[in-house]
Order: sequence, then structure tokens, then C-alpha cells
Amino acid sequence: MKKKRLLIYTLSLSLVTSYINLNKQKSNELSKNIIEYTRNFSDDDFQIAAHRGFSSKEVENTSEAIELAANEPYIDYIEIDARMTKDNYLVLSHNDDIYESSFYKTEISQTNYKDLENNSFNYIVNLKLNDYFKALINTESNLNLKRKTSLKNKEYQISTLKESLNLISNKKVIIDLKFSDNVKEFTEKIMDEFKNIDKKNIYFQSSNLLGILYFEQVTNYNCFAIIDSKKDLEYIDLFNNLTIRKNLIDYDTIKSLLEQKKNVAIWTINSTSEIDDIKACLKDLYKDVIYITDYPDLIATTLNEKNKTKIKK
Repeated sequence: MKKKRLLIYTLSLSLVTSYINLNKQKSNELSKNIIEYTRNFSDDDFQIAAHRGFSSKEVENTSEAIELAANEPYIDYIEIDARMTKDNYLVLSHNDDIYESSFYKTEISQTNYKDLENNSFNYIVNLKLNDYFKALINTESNLNLKRKTSLKNKEYQISTLKESLNLISNKKVIIDLKFSDNVKEFTEKIMDEFKNIDKKNIYFQSSNLLGILYFEQVTNYNCFAIIDSKKDLEYIDLFNNLTIRKNLIDYDTIKSLLEQKKNVAIWTINSTSEIDDIKACLKDLYKDVIYITDYPDLIATTLNEKNKTKIKK
């Protein structure tokens, strides 16, 4: 009986070890494919938007993440988040809360820019045991874990919106306006800051549909409305451009929007399986949407591979 148990244990351990080694091999192949595609990139049929800059390789919304995205030819758009400080400076951050340490946070909306400018902050990444387990058995999870681990508790500095735009000259930009109860003041500040800037390749967006509708009507700037729930779908006819959460898309809606010459972005697409879902849903229309992603290199490489496979068939 003991020999039988030992045999079962040995075989199980051998199978697990073999599977882990196979996953490592596939992870290395994935990395090589990404490097080969991105280094030799010339052109493609897809629109890639780097979410908060190249946010899987550098701390999101920082000058480093933006500059990295700006230098990659396969990236077409750079999406960033803007919010206002207590003294009405426009800075980049997705959240109002930022951390000077794991235990001490600062609220941007309640802080003057001078106090933010002189501080360094810690980028908080919450990793769970399940993340490590997934990395052992899934190639993309392995890639994700490596990148998240490299960013964990990394120090960064807050960037202003104006500084960030100076880093982007060859891309389209989507600026997510983080309104609170200050839509009018925010709009006036944007108009003032952008009065001498060419806005041809700049888009503004928000999940606050009333806020972005007001902003678009007052400024006449190019705007996206973020569709974040099924209820929001009722209002898509009010907007010229849409950013739609991935689980809300359907073929007829996207077909109708594209036929109306509206730009459609889908967020946030970070894996091969999510691309498969979009292809299954949108069929040939999958080439005509904008992919917002934290992993622009992975998504661009995957889309290209799937497109080549289809052509060969």
C-alpha cells in the first residue's frame, strides 16, 4: 500500500513538474514572439491604445509610462487620466487616493500641487496567492506576474497634464477626465490649458455621461463617452465616439456605430482569450475597433498572429 502511494505521489510530482517546465517553455516562446513582432514592426490593421501609458511596464500615468508608449510604433493611441488638485492644477492619476507608503495616503483633490510635486509616491500592487498559482500553469499569467512584481512598491512622481502632452507628438491621445463635483470648473481649466494647443489628435472622455456631454457642448472638442453599464447603452446615440466596456459589446450595436462613422474603443483587453471573445462576437468588425490595453505589445502581437492565421486559411 505504501509503495502504491509513493508511486502515485512520484507520478503526480513528475506530471506537475513537466507541466510547469512546459509552461516556462511556452512563456519564453511568447516573450520571443512579442520581441520579434514589436522590434520588426512596420504596419498593421489594428488600432492599439496604451492604457494609462504603457502601464504594465511602468507605473501608470507617469512620464516614464507615457514616454515608453510614445516610442513604440505599433501603439496608435495613448490613454491617460487627468484630475484636478485643490489649487486647480491638472495632474495625471486614475485614483484620487495615492500612497506615500502602504499605510499613508494622500487625496489629490484635497492637496495643493506644490505638495504633490515635491513628494515621491509608492505604486501599490496587490498580488494574491492565486496570481502565483496561475503563473505556474498559464503563459500570459506568467508574463503578467513578472511585470506586476517589477512594479510593486515602485517609487514614482506625479506628472502634470501639460508635461505629459509634451512627451507625445506622434500619437493620438485620449484624456480621461476624472470629474468629481467640478464639471464646470474642470471644463474651464481644460479650455484655458488647451487654448494654444492643436487638438486635432486629442480626444477627451469620461464615464460621467452628463459631464462629458456638457464638456463636449461647451468646448466642441473631440470626445468619447465611456459606456460602463447596460443602462449607459441607452445614451449611445448622444455621442460621436464611444469607449465600451468589453462585456457590453454586441455585433449589431458595434456594426451600427461603425456604419455611422463613430470611433469605438473597447476596454480593457489584456489577454488572448479576450481577443478570441471579441472576434467571436464582432466577426470581421474586430479589425475596426480600438483596443485599450495595459499590454499593448501582447495584444498587438496576438492580433497580428490571428490575422495572419485567418489570411492563410
